[in-house]
Amino acid sequence: MNDKIKEKIKNAHYHKFGAVAPDGFVLIPKETLERLKDFETWKEWKHNPEILEQHAIDDLKKQE
Repeated sequence: MNDKIKEKIKNAHYHKFGAVAPDGFVLIPKETLERLKDFETWKEWKHNPEILEQHAIDDLKKQE
């Protein structure tokens, strides 16, 4: 439980959008969406949907 809280604090710039998105939806930055145009990235996401969250976290860190 403590590790989950630490992760949310560390990536607060990403998790702050969680309360804004309607149930069942995820908000992602435009940069992350653009990454999916690359076929290799798309294949990686298709086999591991959680990678999209990590890409979004990375892209938001670059914006700061």
